[in-house]
Amino acid sequence: MPKGCCVFRKAYFDFLKNKTAENGPFWVLRQLAHYFLIKLSFLLGRPLCGPLIGTIIVTYKCNFRCRMCDFPSHEQPAAAETTKEMSTQEMKQAIREFALLGVSGIGFTGGEPLLRSDIFELLKYTKEQGVITHLNTNGFLLDEDAASKIVKTGTDSVNISLDGSKAEAHDAIRGIKDAFDKALNAVSCLDTARRRMPQASRLRIKIVSVIGPENIGEIPGLIELSSRSNIDCIEFVPQQRFSAACAAGYDEIFFIKLKAAVDFIRRAKKSGAKIENSWQNIKLFEQAFQDRKSPLTCYAGYNSCCLDCYGEVYPCLPWANWNKPAGNVKSGGLKKIWYAQGYNKIRHSVSRCRDCYLNCHTELNYIFNPKFCITNLF
Repeated sequence: MPKGCCVFRKAYFDFLKNKTAENGPFWVLRQLAHYFLIKLSFLLGRPLCGPLIGTIIVTYKCNFRCRMCDFPSHEQPAAAETTKEMSTQEMKQAIREFALLGVSGIGFTGGEPLLRSDIFELLKYTKEQGVITHLNTNGFLLDEDAASKIVKTGTDSVNISLDGSKAEAHDAIRGIKDAFDKALNAVSCLDTARRRMPQASRLRIKIVSVIGPENIGEIPGLIELSSRSNIDCIEFVPQQRFSAACAAGYDEIFFIKLKAAVDFIRRAKKSGAKIENSWQNIKLFEQAFQDRKSPLTCYAGYNSCCLDCYGEVYPCLPWANWNKPAGNVKSGGLKKIWYAQGYNKIRHSVSRCRDCYLNCHTELNYIFNPKFCITNLF
């Protein structure tokens, strides 16, 4: 097996190591039990336990207008109770319910999460529940003060979006001037903050690059940039067709560039570059852009759950993009929705879905499709 070759993404091993150091080996045993309960749940067609991961879209508001994302269009005018963003206490109740369901981790995303004034309080509260705490951000608002607050909450990992190795590429895709410089500054501020607090040394800092026609040529530069940045890794995400701007097909020239880019990523990873993607995930990039159905059986209905700022519950992040909710916590609570018969019908539909290659779900599905993963490694 090549140097650095791993069937699963490195983050899983880092979290296992860190949580074992915090809580001892029994935490790992609980995760193994959770894994087998989810596998059994899938076979029986009904949930025997809660999800493995939770995602909270804390706001649809965003200071960017990215080409590949239409989440800002999901924002609703706060004219009625149903279209008001959940309060801090409501968010905390949802976090508590996620913890009671037994999730291993909760990821906060948006929109731009740092636009919520209570985001640091929510991160801290999540960590206090004994749950792995993760933040996605575009980095524009992540200055020294914000970095210090994030580190003090005990947050386990932060993803910062960076789609180009140069300002021209990244700023054009993200639709705002100085986005590139702000993202690099966010990385620097986080790294400085974690070095000042030894107890926060386990904070993982990751650059996430969404790859499409506009920046397919940026990959070598992004890998080189990551090698000289104080980050733990870089992850490449194939652009999903979640917005009208990404609805068009791709021409032959793009696929020639894509093949070269995938080969470059594989060589760089083999040489020890700080690339988060598993080998399996890299292998699927080309068919992700070919509109081919994913070869993986999807366990998202059993291993994940997504909640948005209006209380709508979704089985996964793509279903939130497609606005296909399973219920609302304001009228029943998360646990009641998770185990409801109506949700179970949606769960069955999700298990037949092959329509996305989003890394967070694809990489997790590899764990639940180990035979496919290992036999198709090379």
